Amino acid sequence: HPPADPEDIKKDEGVEMVEVLSPPVSVAADLHFTDHFSLTTPSNAIRSRANATSRVYENTHTQFILDEVIDDETGKHHMTLKKIGDSSARLKFLRACYSIVTVFWSGFLAVFCLMMILFLVLDLTIQMGATSIQEANNGNFLGVLLSVPVMVLGMAEALVIATHFVADTWGGHTLIRNFMLGKFHVVVAEWFSFVLYL
Repeated sequence: HPPADPEDIKKDEGVEMVEVLSPPVSVAADLHFTDHFSLTTPSNAIRSRANATSRVYENTHTQFILDEVIDDETGKHHMTLKKIGDSSARLKFLRACYSIVTVFWSGFLAVFCLMMILFLVLDLTIQMGATSIQEANNGNFLGVLLSVPVMVLGMAEALVIATHFVADTWGGHTLIRNFMLGKFHVVVAEWFSFVLYL
């Protein structure tokens, strides 16, 4: 069968986002397609008996489909570029709500990390005798000074993990589904996320 028409795809209940990026364009017959090295995954070519070829380029949440149909009478190649998404506006809104909650959680973590760094700076001033709390203590001062790089590195890694957590939440809980809810259906994972972020 030839590649499905975008209007027919739009009528299907399973796909809610089909965008035709270019109308059918006649091109030369001696075309050769080569995948660019920057692609995450190589393209997939689907050929049919009706002199039609569809090349699928996958992205994180979308697919770019390049349809090539050869006219039997003229021999010309007609190219159409389509974009199909695997999510709807309602799903994006729900994931946006989840992401906002994770951003708030990450904000609390960022405030905690900043407080820990400020406490280290305060302790440095106390141990060096710059305040009236106590006299200078060189041993404690050296210990606090050496702990500053370790604390800064640890807090930075915690914030990096929090950032990836926010991105994973927006991307559909890939990490949670792979390590915690892998044996359950994706709908169960979405309901678990809904109850967790409620």
